[in-house]
Amino acid sequence: NVADSCKVTVNIHNDSFEKDFNESVMLTITPKSIDSITLEPNSFEYDGNEHSPAITVKSGDKKLEDGDYTISGVSRGTDAGTYTVTATGAGNYTGTVDANWTIIKQTDWPTTIEGFEGEYDAQSHGVTINDLPEEGTNTITYKKDDGEYVSDPITATNVADSCKVTVNIHNKSFEE
Repeated sequence: NVADSCKVTVNIHNDSFEKDFNESVMLTITPKSIDSITLEPNSFEYDGNEHSPAITVKSGDKKLEDGDYTISGVSRGTDAGTYTVTATGAGNYTGTVDANWTIIKQTDWPTTIEGFEGEYDAQSHGVTINDLPEEGTNTITYKKDDGEYVSDPITATNVADSCKVTVNIHNKSFEE
């Protein structure tokens, strides 16, 4: 181990020699560098679940064991994005290596939106949003005809209230 560095003195006595052989040497073990970190797999498609790649750290061809290094950064994630994992040598190993892994945004929204079409019934009607991603990362805004986006749902009760409603749903785990 690296902590085992020490000075060793060798003393050899032999009656065939006038004096003893006496010499000191240092035994110094220096830490070996870690060379690579591999994350497998290094990408996941967003599905709302937590993901964590398997981490392999090597020095040369040798796969290192727990205790030979420490891991920092983000090794678990749920939201779409790019994450960095850092391995830092410990004990007999030194150095730092980084690797990135990604949760890829979904491109196909599972969401559908329905308006209301029907005869006057004195009830308030609005937009129905189906299959909204369950995570709490949805931001929904509504726009009536050509107006501005607002956060409150738009409803219609009377014939005169009929309008076109545009719904914008933002979720950082989906493509815009």
